[in-house]
Amino acid sequence: MRKIELAYKDIGYFYKFVLDYLEEKEILKSFYKYSVSLEAFKQVIDDKKKDKTNRDLLVEVLESQNEEHALNYSLVQENIKLLVKKNTFTITTGHQLCIAGGPLYFIYKVISVLKLCKTLEKEYPDNNFVPIFWLASEDHGEGEISKINIFGKSFEWEHSEKGASGKRAAVSYSKIDSELRELFNEDDKAQEILNIFTESYSEAKDLTQATRSYLYKLFGEYGLVVIDGDDIKLKQEFASIMKDELLNSSTKQKVNETIARYGENYKIQANVRKINLFYLGNNLRERIVKEGLYYKVLNTELHFSEADILKEIDSHPERFSPNVLTRPLFEEIILPNLAYVGGPGESAYWMQLKSIFEYHNINYPMVILRDSVQWIDMVSQQKLKKIGIDIQQIFQSIDKLEQLYIRTNATLFSREKYLKQLNVLFEGLSQDISKVDQSLLRTVMGEKVRFEQGLENLVGKTNKAIKLKHEVELNQLRKLKEKLFPNDGLQERYDNIIPLYSIYGKDLIQLLIDNLNVLDKKFTVLLED
Repeated sequence: MRKIELAYKDIGYFYKFVLDYLEEKEILKSFYKYSVSLEAFKQVIDDKKKDKTNRDLLVEVLESQNEEHALNYSLVQENIKLLVKKNTFTITTGHQLCIAGGPLYFIYKVISVLKLCKTLEKEYPDNNFVPIFWLASEDHGEGEISKINIFGKSFEWEHSEKGASGKRAAVSYSKIDSELRELFNEDDKAQEILNIFTESYSEAKDLTQATRSYLYKLFGEYGLVVIDGDDIKLKQEFASIMKDELLNSSTKQKVNETIARYGENYKIQANVRKINLFYLGNNLRERIVKEGLYYKVLNTELHFSEADILKEIDSHPERFSPNVLTRPLFEEIILPNLAYVGGPGESAYWMQLKSIFEYHNINYPMVILRDSVQWIDMVSQQKLKKIGIDIQQIFQSIDKLEQLYIRTNATLFSREKYLKQLNVLFEGLSQDISKVDQSLLRTVMGEKVRFEQGLENLVGKTNKAIKLKHEVELNQLRKLKEKLFPNDGLQERYDNIIPLYSIYGKDLIQLLIDNLNVLDKKFTVLLED
């Protein structure tokens, strides 16, 4: 395995915010608290110590949620117990409950926090660092969680349930499982990870349990700790902020102040609402809105007076759920967290939140862009070499790649070259004819236009013929681009882990840990030997 690190600005698939954030442009600095660097963690640790994290409750909930799985992984048990100590901190990522590992970036998020914790342990040996995966079990996220893509084919989870995704029954996975086993019928390593997913879904009552299970089967030996925020005891810790959200619309006020500045230069990633909470119930997850004196749950008959909804939070905090803009507050109240590792979209909406953290007197963590990876197999490398395209160039658009190939491998006719000669010819012709009869000059100019049009047509047909001679290579280039960048997007946003696992087996996880490091702020290309 060989590794190449590229600057994100040279990839062409990342928007302005990401590039400006990685380069620490001055225009963004007011929207975050810490620069992303190993040295900056010293200040983050000192600041986070001032937050009043209920560590005893956190450990109690984690032990309860993970009792079944932690017994199988001594490092998970150890990490949970360490969280009671004041010198133990977390590095957190999270995602929706993607079927069978979802797109590859789901896996890269986990690798990012695992590696970062190892790096911090060496730099700050007086502290402990625990990698956390926060299950977004209360999200709806239909499009993001319900299918995976393998070898260009989609495998979709069919269901009819509504409400929070974590509560949906896991039994529907069986159809996907049978299709995948047929695809990887004689592949032992692929069967190994398929068994992980099969066991996780068959033994679980819902998607929360299933996702927790396969995360531990893949990453438990590395000490990853999985937490589900959909917990009555954790929600009780968050109750005061939920009440403030209902009574004062504090998130809307503070985030709008930020958006007024942020939105001048960057796309707003997440829209803020007057009330940034959902109401949960059986097969139910709906927004809470205020209409006059009453709080109403959309698309239901449920409505509350101010007094009643405050009582509802006290009696049933589990029925209330933060949305995308209030969940970060929830996470940072519950966890002794130093950094959140997320994708480009997540990092962008975190930039909208610093002021609401300050309002609630919660430390705003370091926000880190997760690792991004492009795998290039040996066959693809050989084809690239044969065509004459190098690794850095393959990130360009297919139009630019075709132009590059033609420039390198063929000489196209230049219209400008012949046009200059034509101009010289007609200029001399005009001078000679004007001596005979000035009235014929109009006819000369008409003939010149006709010749120019004919020249353009002829050059176009000639260049088309030249390109046709290279059509085999150009088709190979197009197919290669589509293979490496499905739907003209990054591989990590489309492909699933199973094909890679079928090559490397369980060594895949350690291979990624060895080769990635979010603090490098580089896009990683991994080349198969």
